[in-house]
Amino acid sequence: MRSTVANWAALVLLVPALTAFGWIASEELRLQWRTEPHEAVGPGPDGWAQIDRTRVRIASFEELHVVTDDVEQWEPPQGYTVWQVTIDVESELPEETTCDVRLFDDDGNAYTAPGAGVELPVSAWGTLTCGGPADDPTYSTMFLLPESARPTALELSSAFGAYSHSPEYFRLPVS
Repeated sequence: MRSTVANWAALVLLVPALTAFGWIASEELRLQWRTEPHEAVGPGPDGWAQIDRTRVRIASFEELHVVTDDVEQWEPPQGYTVWQVTIDVESELPEETTCDVRLFDDDGNAYTAPGAGVELPVSAWGTLTCGGPADDPTYSTMFLLPESARPTALELSSAFGAYSHSPEYFRLPVS
């Protein structure tokens, strides 16, 4: 009988101790949930999406069969397509903020700018300015997708700057 009372007493003390330990151990995860982008902000009827003091919209989204600059032309490898997106930004933020840019297809696959491995004649950035003072608030980048991929949405999320303590990110449909 004494061992049963001792077991119950240990259990009564153990449950609050484990609860407290779980709360302390999960602090980083709880902070990450509050600050990592997980709440999509889409455009309103006017086509602009807004987070805090920054508004973003897609100015253009087009398939490119040839990428060209003043000197050379580049065609995507067989079986791939280049998509160029241009965004407009209106911001009242005092400092420049950048966003990571990803393009999603209808299967939920995420694509980033091609990077250094693909030698485009113009730069394709994986981050774009998405807030702060700017003389020309229009920014572009390109994505290299398989021909079978059908783009559906562009996501802009900021790990730094103005949105670093916000779970919101821009999610803009493309067509």
